[in-house]
Amino acid sequence: MEAWAYQILQFGKFGSLLLSWGVLFGSAVVGLAFTGHAFKLGRAAYFLTMGLSFLFTGMTSLFVLGLHDAVKNDYLTVIVALIIGSLIPIGIFTGICAAARSRDAFGTRDRWFLSFIPVANLVLLFAPPQEQRKPSPVRTARSIVLVVLGFGLIGAGGGLNRWVEGQANQANETAQNDALLQKKLTRYEVQNFGLEAFLKETVKAVSVPAKLDGITTLKAVEIDKETFRYVYEISDKNANFSRNWQDVMMNRWCKSLDFKFMTDVGATVEGKYVSQEGQQLAELKVNPALCDQWRLQFDKTMQDAANAIKGPTRLDEVTTLNGADYKDGTFTYYYTFATMPSNDGWKAYMKNRWCQADQFKQMMAFDLNIRGVYSTEASAPIGEVLVNSEICGT
Repeated sequence: MEAWAYQILQFGKFGSLLLSWGVLFGSAVVGLAFTGHAFKLGRAAYFLTMGLSFLFTGMTSLFVLGLHDAVKNDYLTVIVALIIGSLIPIGIFTGICAAARSRDAFGTRDRWFLSFIPVANLVLLFAPPQEQRKPSPVRTARSIVLVVLGFGLIGAGGGLNRWVEGQANQANETAQNDALLQKKLTRYEVQNFGLEAFLKETVKAVSVPAKLDGITTLKAVEIDKETFRYVYEISDKNANFSRNWQDVMMNRWCKSLDFKFMTDVGATVEGKYVSQEGQQLAELKVNPALCDQWRLQFDKTMQDAANAIKGPTRLDEVTTLNGADYKDGTFTYYYTFATMPSNDGWKAYMKNRWCQADQFKQMMAFDLNIRGVYSTEASAPIGEVLVNSEICGT
């Protein structure tokens, strides 16, 4: 139902106007079928009711301001139903008033439909009454007041529409940075139009060729059923596509928000690296299953690396490495100091040293935390040191 409601919102301006007109007209038909009123409306009073209809219609646009929250919280169907449903009483009201004006002007209410035809409505509005009324200052003053009020209501309805449109445009600009909203919208796009059609639309937003760095150029973007493929040209003949490079890129791609919005709806994102001569150099593929598989293998590699560190190993006159472990993205080393530090200045020294160590830089490229737990040789705790790419970046 949510995807269906989203599809209604994609009708466009003309489609939305046509749908609104259909609801208003259909409601008028139903309303008149169940009412048999015999009252009449003069031209001034009818103009006032037209102003009320404009104002009521403008008020229904207020529901548009809740669309983004509705998408994020899965009640978009309710908002769309309110937008459409609120037009029903307006259509009934407009139809009844138009029938009353038709009875006053033509002696029959059968010409009420003219109210729903923009130019033809002028005939209904300006047609003189069949029963000529004796002019009087009171009647003239009342007509002027009703017409002025009608213009005021029409202006208020139009102003409300413009205000809502401005607020909606501001909300749409902010929505570009709302990850949850974009995720939900992407899902609706795929449900309504299919994954391949969605990917083809996404391709149109990518400019190629595009220079990415000193040696990498995005040459093309391709769609192969449910695969979104980037073709990168590498100008450096000595570029090294090692296992470590593949792991770093898999970690980066699996966490990329730009790719995640596609992989979350079932697409596979592929990177194809080629030389300037067209020879394939490397290939990457990510989707939820491949990322989970890579993460499990990477975690196992880290656990094996931690288990391979045996101690005690004397590192210098005061420091001994006793072992290591790995869990949940944190690689922990256990150390003992032969002497108790006199103050906490050693922590800043170790952080600076670790941030510059090539070994730890490689680990931080995978967004790992590197933790050091220090104690005395008598097992009394001294303190901990933690570094990661964010800490070292600052």
